Amino acid sequence: MRGRFVCACQCLDASIHRFAWSRLRNASGREAVPMTFEDVPDNLGELPLDDPTLIADVLDLFVTRQMCDDGALLVLICDQQRRLIQPMVIEDIEVCPPDDALLMLDNLVQPLTQVRGATLLIALARPGRLSVCACDIGWAEVIGTACAGRVELIGMHLVTASGSLPIARPAAGPSTVSA
Repeated sequence: MRGRFVCACQCLDASIHRFAWSRLRNASGREAVPMTFEDVPDNLGELPLDDPTLIADVLDLFVTRQMCDDGALLVLICDQQRRLIQPMVIEDIEVCPPDDALLMLDNLVQPLTQVRGATLLIALARPGRLSVCACDIGWAEVIGTACAGRVELIGMHLVTASGSLPIARPAAGPSTVSA
């Protein structure tokens, strides 16, 4: 699997150019101006990531245009109350999960099993339309399998240059991914 881990903090400066994009549609489908650093609530670290609008804003803040162009997984490590602890980015991922994606994600999740109450919110950034495709569902299934019984998966979202939306749990299958 190609891809490399980076701390999302290194990507924040690069994401500033995203704020010049034309208007986006957020998860609710209404037009929304992207969140800027001035819009970040002072207490963001205290807010649970369970509100769809806040999740869309946080994903917009962390996912850069370059991440969408190149493909990336944004992993937001949260506490038991779903408050952000640490963002992490896996860059240059393939559009469809490669054969070793589960091994890579198992290696990512394993240390988190030692963090009491750790939860994850994961975003798949990729080029193309803001519409869930078979490859997105494939990623959701692999992520769900890696987290199953080990770390609570708050949700899985698709992010493109057009905005973000939740990837719902596949209708059939053992995935633990929730919207």
